[in-house]
Amino acid sequence: MRFRTTAWIALGAVFLLSASPCRSAEPVSFNRDIRPIMSDVCFHCHGNDAETREAGMRLDVREAALKETENGAVPIVPGDPDASEIIKRMFDDEDPMPPESAHKPLSAAQRELFRRWVAEGAVYEPTGPTRRSLGPPCPALPLARTRSTPSSRPSLPPRA
Repeated sequence: MRFRTTAWIALGAVFLLSASPCRSAEPVSFNRDIRPIMSDVCFHCHGNDAETREAGMRLDVREAALKETENGAVPIVPGDPDASEIIKRMFDDEDPMPPESAHKPLSAAQRELFRRWVAEGAVYEPTGPTRRSLGPPCPALPLARTRSTPSSRPSLPPRA
């Protein structure tokens, strides 16, 4: 009986330790975690359409998101969330992004996810299939050998 109690306590301890928030978390994935939020909340004003883009800030392309905007702010500084304009604005109580008029506020968990993503280097992942995701290229097929014999169609009798 004492062995069973000890076994249950040990099993419970293993379960609690494996569910601990102290263990290392999986890295944030742009395509899985960040892109869906940006598509829903950010890209309308900071996407590929130059006509609707605000503050000269484009977030759908990494190269553009790392450049200084027209007002001198840098949207994303990989590895430094505190220097990144998007993080500053997400946590700004006076002038938050997205604005209240968008009616799409970010949750505290979403804001922390963005902070982690920037701290991890703000890696953008390509969309759609890539050569890497398709696997190795198929080997070339050998050329079919042509027959040296006449056609397999029945021949017509010579004309008279």
